[in-house]
Amino acid sequence: MSIYEGASKSIGSYLQGETYFFIPEYQRKYSWSERNVKELITDIEIGLRSLTIAQEEKREKNSSTYLGCVIDWHRDAKDSDYLAEHINNKYINKVRELIDGQQRTSTLAILSSRLYLKLEKILLT
Repeated sequence: MSIYEGASKSIGSYLQGETYFFIPEYQRKYSWSERNVKELITDIEIGLRSLTIAQEEKREKNSSTYLGCVIDWHRDAKDSDYLAEHINNKYINKVRELIDGQQRTSTLAILSSRLYLKLEKILLT
């Protein structure tokens, strides 16, 4: 079996799990423009619309939207990793080192945190 395998995954399966994302120092800095972010949001909107299609055969044809390639490497955390520390009193022993897709992943994290803060503000008022 090859150590390199590819698979299509949903955003949910991409973001969940017991491993934590780690962006290595050799990766470029975050550089997405407003246009890049808007394109990602448009892709997400198209994907969400396809989930609301009522007829089963149409749902199967439109069940996914391509958000781009992400290459990650699941590995054990090393003592030299800044993530190999306690987060919420839990030792991080697995990391997902992002080889490609760090701009998209960072943008999704930023959008998620902004949405969370916005919803929290609405719920507390």
